[in-house]
Amino acid sequence: MGAPMALNIAKRGHRLTVYNRTPDKARAVVEAGATLAKTPHDIGDVDVLMTCVADGAAEDAIFFGHGLIDQLPKSCVHVSCTTMGIDSARKLTAEHGKRGRAFVAAPVLGRAVDMAPAGKLFVIAAGPAEALKRCAPLFEAVGQRTFEFGAEPERAIAVKLAVNFMGLTNIEGMAEAFALTGQYGVQKSAFYEFITSTLFGTPLYKSYGKLIEQDKVQILLSPLSGDEGIAVKNFAKTHPELTFVNAASGAQETTYVDPAPNFFRYNMDGAQWQVGLGKYAYETKGYRKIATVGEDYSFIYTQVFGLVLEFCGAGGKVTNRQWVPLGTKDFASVIAALPDDVDAIYLGLGGADAVNFLNQYQQAGGKAHLLGGSIMVDQTIMSAKGDAKKALTGTIAASGQADTWEDPGWQAFVKSYQAAFPPEKRFPSPSLLATNYYGSTMALILALQKVNGDLSDNQSKFKAALASLEIDAPNGKIKLDANRQAIGTNFVTEVVDDGKGALFSKVVKVIPNVNQTLGYDPAVFAKIGLPSRTVPECKKY
Repeated sequence: MGAPMALNIAKRGHRLTVYNRTPDKARAVVEAGATLAKTPHDIGDVDVLMTCVADGAAEDAIFFGHGLIDQLPKSCVHVSCTTMGIDSARKLTAEHGKRGRAFVAAPVLGRAVDMAPAGKLFVIAAGPAEALKRCAPLFEAVGQRTFEFGAEPERAIAVKLAVNFMGLTNIEGMAEAFALTGQYGVQKSAFYEFITSTLFGTPLYKSYGKLIEQDKVQILLSPLSGDEGIAVKNFAKTHPELTFVNAASGAQETTYVDPAPNFFRYNMDGAQWQVGLGKYAYETKGYRKIATVGEDYSFIYTQVFGLVLEFCGAGGKVTNRQWVPLGTKDFASVIAALPDDVDAIYLGLGGADAVNFLNQYQQAGGKAHLLGGSIMVDQTIMSAKGDAKKALTGTIAASGQADTWEDPGWQAFVKSYQAAFPPEKRFPSPSLLATNYYGSTMALILALQKVNGDLSDNQSKFKAALASLEIDAPNGKIKLDANRQAIGTNFVTEVVDDGKGALFSKVVKVIPNVNQTLGYDPAVFAKIGLPSRTVPECKKY
C-alpha cells in the first residue's frame, strides 16, 4: 500500500524522502524524483513524516526501537496510515505530545492493487485541526476523499477497525448465504448476479463474491497461524464442496475437535512438534524445574501442552507459566516474575516478541538455560540482526525439522531453497513455515495427479486421494490419520554457531511416526483436556 501512495505524492511535486527495508520496492518512487534514505535516521528535517507499515508493532519498532521518536523536529507532524491498535495510537499521541509534536492517525480504505495506484483511496483521519490542515495536500494526492473524525487520533483507528470488522462479517455472511441457497439448488452464478445487482452492489460483495462464484476457487491452501486454522476449519464446514489444505497452522483443536471432512493438515500440530524435548531436558540435560513464557494464543498453548506432558511425565516440575499478548514490547515485569530456582526457561515466542525478550533478558543479566518452542528456534529468529540471538546458542528445542539433518531429501531441499534466492534475500536454511507450505503444496499436487485432476462429485476422488496419501516430504514421511491430521517425524535439536556468525539447529534426536495423541491411548489422551493456559496439569497421566 505504501509504495503507490508515495509515488502519487511524488507525482504531485512534493519534495519526498523515502525509506523501505527493501530498497528495490522504492525504485519507482525514486525514479519519480524522491530521495532514498538508507535508514530511518537519514530522513532529515522533514515537515511531515508519513508512515505506512504492517501494524502497531512495526510502528513501535521504528519510533521506539530505533529511537526515531527523539530525532524528529518539534515542528514535524507524524501521519500514520498504518492500521494499528487503539493502545498503539494512544502511545504515539502521548509520546509525540511530550515532545511538542502533533500526531495524526490516517489509515486508508481501499485495495492496494488498483485504488492505491489510481489515488482513489479513502482516507480516515483524526488529529489536531492545524495538523490535519497541513496534511490535506498529501491526503488529496493519495485519496479520492478524506473523512475527518475529530482531534483524537484514536478515533480514526476505531473507525478503521470497525470497518475491517464489518468487512469480515459481511464476507462470512455472504459465504453462509451461498451455502444456504446452494442447498436448495440455486446456482451460484444466479445468486451472485442477484445480490450484486440489487441491495449488495458494493465493491466488497462484488470482489469477494467473485472469488467464490465467478473465479470458481475449488481448493484453498490456508492458513498460517493457529487461531486462523481453527477459523478456516469451521469455514470449511460451510463449503463441503471445496477442499481446504492447511498451510502451516498448528493448533491442536483444528483437527482434533470436530474435524471438517474437507480439511487436510500435512504438518504436525504444536504438541507433536514438542515430542522428545521434555525427556531430553529431564534425562540428558538434568533439568528438574522449569518455567515457561509463551504467547497467549492457541498454537503456543498446544506447544506448552506437549512439553508439559512429557517433562512432567518424566518427573520434572513446571513451577511458573506466564502468558503474554502477541506483540509484547516490554518484558520487564515478565522477567522480574520468573523464579530464580529454575534450571531452565521455556520460550514459546516468535518474531519480534522473541527478539525483544532475548534482548531484555540479556540486559537483565538472566543466566538460566533456555528451551525453545518450534518458532523460537527457527531461522526467522536465528537469522535476526543484532546481539539478541547470541543468547540462543546452546538452546535445546524440538520442531518438525532440523537444519543439519543429513537425510539426502532434506539436503536436496535446502540446496534448492538456497539456489532459488540470493543470499541476502533468504535465510541460511529454510524456515519451518517454508517447509510446511512446501509439504502441503506437494500433497495437493500429488493428489491432483493421482486423480488426473478430477474434481467432480464435490471433489470426492480428490479428497479420498488426499486422505490416503503418504508423502516423502523434505522433513520426513508424512501420512494422515482418520481426522486427516499429519503423522510425521520430529526432531530434538540444539542451537550451534557455525563459526561464521550463523546459527543452526543441530540434530540431537530424530523421532519418527509421531501421532496427535503423542503415543497415549486415545481414551487417556481425551481425558487430559484441550490445550489452554492451565491444561495440562504438571503430572504423569
